[in-house]
Amino acid sequence: MALTCPRCLRKLSDSVDPVEPPVFCMYCGQKLRATADCPALPPVMPDQAETIDAPEPIYDVSVQVEQAPPPRAADGQVAAVGSVIGGYRLGRVLGSGGMGAVYEAENETTGQRVAIKLLSSRLSANPTSVERFRQEGRVASQITHPRCVFVLRADADAGRPYIVMELMPGRTLKDLVDDRGPLPPGEAVARILDVIDGLAEAHRCGVIHRDVKPSNCFLTDDDRVKVGDFGLSKSLDPDQADQHLTQSGHFLGTILYASPEQIRGEPVGYESDVYSVCATLYHLLAGRAPFQHESLTAALARAVSEPPPPFRAARPDVSPELERVVLKGLDRDRARRWESLEELREELIGLQPERQAPARPRDMVLAFLIDLVLIQVVILPAEVVVRFLVGTTFGLASPTEWNWPAELVYFVYFAVADGLFGCTVGKRLARLRVVRVGRTGPPGLRAGAVRAGVFALLTNALMVGPEWLVEVWPRGPAGWVLALLGAAVAVAALLLQFRRTAQGWRGVHDFASGCRVVQRPRPAHRVRLASRFPNPLDRVQPSPVKLPEVVGGFGVKGKICALPDGGEVWAGVDKALGRRVLVRVFPPGRDDPVNWDAPVTRPTRLRAVGHGTVAWNGTERAWVGYVAPAGAPLADVIDPRGPLSWADARLILEQLVNELADAAGDGSGVYRPAVEQVWVEPGGRVQILDFPLPVGAARVPGALPEPGTGDPSDLVRRVATLALEGTPRAAGGRVRAPLPAHASRITDRLFGGGEPGALDALRGALADNHAFPPHVSAGVRAAHIGVQGPMLALGLVVMFVLGGVFNLTSALTAVLRAQSFADTARIIESDAGCETLLERARRHALNAAERERIESALRPTDRAATRRKLRQAVAVQQVELDEIRQHLNRPERTVLTRFQQESADDVTDADEISLRNVDFAVTTARAGKGATFAAARWPMFGVFVVGVVVWPLVWAGFALVFRGGLAMAVAGITIVRADGRPAGRVRCAARELLVWLPLTAVLLACLWAQAAAPELVLARTVLWLAAVLMVPLYVAIALREPARPPQDRIMGTYLVPV
Repeated sequence: MALTCPRCLRKLSDSVDPVEPPVFCMYCGQKLRATADCPALPPVMPDQAETIDAPEPIYDVSVQVEQAPPPRAADGQVAAVGSVIGGYRLGRVLGSGGMGAVYEAENETTGQRVAIKLLSSRLSANPTSVERFRQEGRVASQITHPRCVFVLRADADAGRPYIVMELMPGRTLKDLVDDRGPLPPGEAVARILDVIDGLAEAHRCGVIHRDVKPSNCFLTDDDRVKVGDFGLSKSLDPDQADQHLTQSGHFLGTILYASPEQIRGEPVGYESDVYSVCATLYHLLAGRAPFQHESLTAALARAVSEPPPPFRAARPDVSPELERVVLKGLDRDRARRWESLEELREELIGLQPERQAPARPRDMVLAFLIDLVLIQVVILPAEVVVRFLVGTTFGLASPTEWNWPAELVYFVYFAVADGLFGCTVGKRLARLRVVRVGRTGPPGLRAGAVRAGVFALLTNALMVGPEWLVEVWPRGPAGWVLALLGAAVAVAALLLQFRRTAQGWRGVHDFASGCRVVQRPRPAHRVRLASRFPNPLDRVQPSPVKLPEVVGGFGVKGKICALPDGGEVWAGVDKALGRRVLVRVFPPGRDDPVNWDAPVTRPTRLRAVGHGTVAWNGTERAWVGYVAPAGAPLADVIDPRGPLSWADARLILEQLVNELADAAGDGSGVYRPAVEQVWVEPGGRVQILDFPLPVGAARVPGALPEPGTGDPSDLVRRVATLALEGTPRAAGGRVRAPLPAHASRITDRLFGGGEPGALDALRGALADNHAFPPHVSAGVRAAHIGVQGPMLALGLVVMFVLGGVFNLTSALTAVLRAQSFADTARIIESDAGCETLLERARRHALNAAERERIESALRPTDRAATRRKLRQAVAVQQVELDEIRQHLNRPERTVLTRFQQESADDVTDADEISLRNVDFAVTTARAGKGATFAAARWPMFGVFVVGVVVWPLVWAGFALVFRGGLAMAVAGITIVRADGRPAGRVRCAARELLVWLPLTAVLLACLWAQAAAPELVLARTVLWLAAVLMVPLYVAIALREPARPPQDRIMGTYLVPV
C-alpha cells in the first residue's frame, strides 16, 4: 500500500501497514492520521515559491544578547520589545535568527516568566514555514524531562505563531568554553551526561534532535545542562520506526556538529544524534569542533571524507580511553559508532573514577578461580602435545607443584590481560576491571607485569616455603613444627596483606603496581511494563452540568471524576501541541495551590502547563492544567500472580523515594497520596499524581481510592509490597518475595519503623544498591559453572565411564578369563607343567582348600579328564566371547580386538601363571561350568549401579552442608523460597538430587539395557550419547534461565545473589 503526504506530496512507502499506518510524515512531519491525543491536522500545501529540496533556513536561538542585534520592529519581521503576544509581554531578546527571535516574556495575568519563540512576519505568510514552526512545538512538547527545555504551549496571535517555553538563564556550553577554554575531562563528561539524559528521553519518545551542539545546551541555575531548540527535530512513531527513522532530500543541522549522513542528505537516525553528542563533547575537551575550518567548503569535505583528528596532543590530561570513546562516536560509518546513547552513557560513566565502586573480595576470588580453571583447560592439551612430541613433560598441568613453565604461563596471562585490557576472562565474567588509582583505563603492560610478578612471588612463597623448610631444617618433629609454623606465617601474610583501604580491597601486588580492582558499571536495566486494564483517562463520565468546550485554550473532552474536596478532573487536549492534558477544577472559593514562581519540574510529578479561572455551574472556579500522565496506575500494572522482580521494583522505589525526599525538602509534597496515585510508564518512569484518579481495577466506574495516611514511609511500604508481593500493605512483617540479601536489608529497614527523616538514608541505600547484581544473570551463572566444573569433573567422568562401558568391561573380563583358561590348558598339556603347578601349589597356595583342588585336578590319574574338560571349557569361553563381541558397537570392538592382540602376545608359563587363575579354571572345567560371563553379569551390574548413584548423593551432601553447594557459595549465589527466606538444607539437598535425576536415570537405563538386553546395541548407545549431550544441555538451560531453572520451579525455590 502506498501513502502520499498531503503537505509535501511525497510518496512515503510501498509497504505501509494498512492496519497501523504512520502517524507522521517521515519527510516533513505532517500529522497523517488522528490519534487519541490529537486530531489530524489539515493538509498544508507547500508554497509554490519554494521547492521541496530547498534547504531550510538554519537559525540558532541560543545567541546571546551581546551577540545578536536587537530586533527592529519597523522592518516587520519581529515584534517590538514591550508588545503583548498572546497575553505575554515581551522583554529582552534572548536570540534571533533567520526564522524569528526568542524573547524573555511575562504573563500579564500570573506574572510567570517564560521564553517565547516568535516566527517572523515575513515567514508567517508562508504555509510551509508556519507548519514547520508548529511542528517544532508539537515535537518538543512530547518530551517532559528535567534535562530538556519544556514547551508550555503553542498558539498564534494575529496570525503569527509563537511557542511558549521554559525560561533558561541564557548561558550555554558554548559560552562556557568561550569564557574558560576547554573544560577538565571530569566536568566535560559530567555535563555531556546531562545532555545524553535529555536526548535519551527524546529518543524514547521517538524524537531525533538533529541539531545537537554546544550552543543548544543551556546551563541552568543549579549548574546543570538542558537540551533545547528542537527546531530541526522529527517525531517518529515507535511502532513504525523502520519507516520513519529517515530524513532525506536536504541537509538540516549545523555543519560543524552534524553527522556525515546529514551533510550528504542521507536518511538520519538515532546514531546521528550520537555523532553530534560526541562532537559536542569533542568541543568541550578540545575547545573547538572536530572539523573546524575557516572555509565552510573545507569543513564539509573533511567531515565526510576524513577521520576525526585526535586531540590528546593538546590535552594530555585526557585519558586515551576517553579519546577513544569520543572518536568512536565520530566515526564516519554509523555502523561503527556507539549503537545508542545508552551505550555511550555507560562507557562515559565507566570513565569517571568517582563512579567506580570497589570490587568485593568474593568477586575477586571468584574471578581468580575462573582464571585458574581456564589456564588449566588451555595448558592440558599443551601437556599432551609435549608428551607426544618430546616424550617427556614440563609439569604444566600440575597446579600443586612449582615449575617454571607453568609460572611463566600464569605470569604472561595475568600481565598481558590485566595490563593491556584491564581484565582477564574471570574478571570480565565477574564484571571487574583493573585500573590505576585515580584513573579509569587499563593500567598498562608495565603495571600489569609488576602486579602479576609480585602476586606470583607471594603465591610461590606460600607453596614452596614449607617444603623448603622441611628440606633445610633437621628431620624429625622439630623440622615439621617449623615447617607448619612457616606455612601458617605465609598464609597469615597472604591474608593480612589483602586489606581494605580508601580505594577498596588491595593487596601488596596492588600497592606495588599502583592499581586497584573496581566493579564495572552494570548496564542500565530496561523495564517493560503494561497495564492489565484500559487507560482510566479514556473513560469519561456524563456530567449533570454541561462542561465548557474550552478552558484556557485547552479543549475539554469530558469529566473523568469528581474529587473528594468538591472539585473535578476533566480530560482535555492541547490541539496546538497534540498532547493530552488534565484540567483540575477546584471547588468555589479555593485558590490554585501551584507556586508559579517556582513550579515543580521534577519528572516524577505532573507538569503544570496553565492555570486561571473559569465560570462554570454558576460560580467562578480556579483551574490548573497538567500534562496528562503516560502509562497507567502501578496498581493496574502489577499482576498479583506475577509481581515484579527486584530489578524492576528497585527502579520504581528509587524514583518514589527520591520524589518524596525532594518534596519533603522544598515543601512541594502531595497531600496524603494513596498508592493508586503512583503511575508508571511502560519504560518504568514513575509519576505521583497531585490528586486521585480512578484506577482500572476499580469495580465502580469513577470510584476513587482511599487517601493515604500522609506518612511517606507508609507510602513506600505500600508501593514496595505492591510491586514485590502483588498486593499493597503497610504492616505485617518483612517483604515476602525472593529478594537478594542486599535487597532484603533495604526492605527490612522499611518495616523496621521508618519515619520521614529516614527517607534520605533509604535513598542512599537504594543508590548504593546499584553496585550489587539485582538478579542472577547469565554471566553470574557462567562464573558459577566455571567454578563448579572442576568440582564435578571427576564424578561425571566416573559416572559416564561406568554407565557406558558395562558391556565392554564384561567383554574385557571375558577375554582375561578365556586367556586364563587357554594358558592353563596349554600348561597342563605337558606333565612337566603339571608337576610345576603342583610344586607351586604345595609351597605357595593361599589356603589348604586351593591346594587340595589343584592337586585333585592335576594328579596323574585325573590329568586326562581335567585336560579334556578344560579344552571343552576353552571352546565354550571362545563361543561366549564371540557372542559378546556381537553385542558391542564399533569403537568397543576396536578396543576389544586391540586388547586381545596384546593379551595373546603376553605368553605365560607355569612359573608365572597365577595359582588363583589355575584353581578357578580347573575347578570350573571339572564342574562343567562354561558360561561364566552370564553368571557374573548381575553382580557386576550392582557394582556399576552403586558407582553411578553415589556421586549425586555426594553432591547432595555438599548441598545439604552448604545450602546449595560449595560452588554456589563461592559464586555468591544462594537459594531462597518464594517468601524470600533461605531454603532449608533438606530442600537444597532434594533440589540437587532433582538436578542430577534425569542424567542418572538415563545412565541407569543404559546400564540396564547392557545387562538385561545386551543385543540392544543401538538403543544403549543412543542412551549413553543422550546422557553425554545432557551436560551441555544443563549448561544451556542454566545460562538461558539463570535465576530459576526447571528444578527450582519444581522445588518452589529461586536463585538470588548473596
